[in-house]
Amino acid sequence: MGGAEPRAAELVTYRPIESVAGWTAPDSFQFFSPLEAKNWKLGGYAGPYNHGRLLYLAYMPWRTRLHDIDFAGALLAFNATYRVLDFPYLPISIELDGMIGAHVGQQGFAEFGMLPMFRWRWFPWNDWVYTTYRMGVIGANYTTAISRLEQGDTWHHRTTRFLNFYVSEFTFSSSENSMWEAFARIHHRSGAYGRVNGVHGGSNYVAIGARFALK
Repeated sequence: MGGAEPRAAELVTYRPIESVAGWTAPDSFQFFSPLEAKNWKLGGYAGPYNHGRLLYLAYMPWRTRLHDIDFAGALLAFNATYRVLDFPYLPISIELDGMIGAHVGQQGFAEFGMLPMFRWRWFPWNDWVYTTYRMGVIGANYTTAISRLEQGDTWHHRTTRFLNFYVSEFTFSSSENSMWEAFARIHHRSGAYGRVNGVHGGSNYVAIGARFALK
């Protein structure tokens, strides 16, 4: 019998409608090579010590107090970020963040930190000011000396050189493809409620900085 041959079934995959979702994202996990310079950003940041609680600084900044800022100690840091992968269908990236810093003022010692971070890449005003949010909650941080300021914000004034590393950060740039981004960053190290070396409490630095892409 004659007639047209049946058409092969077409595989239909889901992809958010960009005009509705408001963002672009790959159809599958996209990994980035650490050997390609374009996947790296370098920069620096600086900020004073802050005695405020991390919960307020990161999530309820309107409850922070100006007298918590302590200019007796400040952190100057070099920062590097490596974009590891993008999630499918969502504006989420995973990055590796590292820092080398110097404490100045009434304290003088070095600090080293590294942690994985999530970056959320979409906000409704991104056509005007491209904004992202980065957060990492579990990392490694080491100082070459004990911080006296940090001791004052821990139980029984006990701290150690090695502690957990936490970072919360907003970035701002002219567009998604801009080589430069400015950022406001909360730099926090602590014992994670006693889970690291039995330390309860820790230290915070509220800093501003900038970084550029290696393209």
